[in-house]
Amino acid sequence: MPAKKTANTQVTRLREQVAKLREDNKTLKTQLKEQKDALDHHLNEALEEVYSAGYIDALEDMDAKGNAMEAYMEKAMAEFEKDYAKKLKAKKAPAKKTTAKKSTAKKTTKKTTARKKK
Repeated sequence: MPAKKTANTQVTRLREQVAKLREDNKTLKTQLKEQKDALDHHLNEALEEVYSAGYIDALEDMDAKGNAMEAYMEKAMAEFEKDYAKKLKAKKAPAKKTTAKKSTAKKTTKKTTARKKK
């Protein structure tokens, strides 16, 4: 009988160990679930921040592109107005054909000045 009693004692101890291990397993599962939930919560917060940051970055990029386009359009408009003003001025003023005569007059003046110096 002592062998049977020892076996029963061992079985009882093993059952107690199994019960303790099951309890530890249940506790670990609960802790793991809590950590997973906390991780999911932090991940969702991080994703929201990334989404918000990306959204803000996209808005800033669009704003910068809009400002660049506005500056380009203002520059193009200023050049157009300048060219248009020149064309209007050219249409209003009569065409002068004395340009060739002026250059000839300058040449003769230079020749006469050179003769006077001699």
